[in-house]
Amino acid sequence: MFSLASEGDGLNDTNGETLASPEPTLEEGASPEFVGDPQEMWIEEYEREGRRVKPRKEREEPRRLLRWIVLVAVIIVLVVWTLISPSVMPVSGTTYTESEETANLGSEAFTQNVRIASGLISVGATTWAISMSGDPNATVDEDAVFQVMVSKMSEDNGGFWFKGTDISLRNVSFYTVDDALIGWMTDKEEESDRSIGEVHAIFTEPGIYDCHVTVKFSVYEIMRIGFLPADKVLITVGLSDLIVVSERAEPGSP
Repeated sequence: MFSLASEGDGLNDTNGETLASPEPTLEEGASPEFVGDPQEMWIEEYEREGRRVKPRKEREEPRRLLRWIVLVAVIIVLVVWTLISPSVMPVSGTTYTESEETANLGSEAFTQNVRIASGLISVGATTWAISMSGDPNATVDEDAVFQVMVSKMSEDNGGFWFKGTDISLRNVSFYTVDDALIGWMTDKEEESDRSIGEVHAIFTEPGIYDCHVTVKFSVYEIMRIGFLPADKVLITVGLSDLIVVSERAEPGSP
């Protein structure tokens, strides 16, 4: 037989022995209360909050800022690229090729199919002119000075996006008919509608010489925004007149 004991006591059997009270049980679905150090409880709560997923708006904000930074940087690059672009060389037609002052030793024209992107894209056609001038009479072992000019006779652009071409004169070499190098460019002058190379040549023997020049220049395609290098041109042009080289006059001779 069992009898009820006072509050806080266990159950007593008929022999007076106290029986242990049963352990309380959790109802299904109930969460246990935290028992332990309050500091540990705070740390657990803090870590739980730290694992909270940020709202979509907070996650998108850094990405949006990055996109704006990239956009501004691209705009700045395009503006600078356009500002440093060379100007389009104007078309001069036959102004320099038919002038005795700039082409008394001859001229030659050729048409170039202008390409960019390593030759993959055609952006138009340009006709260039090489004009040569100077004194056809020279003296042995003395500087003979010649001018070699590159100008634009005509141009056909490939579309609205492409404005036209400009050049940079790289080198001019002066040869005799047997390909003996006797002169080269020592100075150049870049004007809006032409590039002029000054060539100094020295003949070591008297005689009559048939000569030619090789001209090297780079072509740039100027666009509405920025510019791109196009082709490098190397062309050989013969002088229309012979160069007459005389012996140096002795001092005191008439």
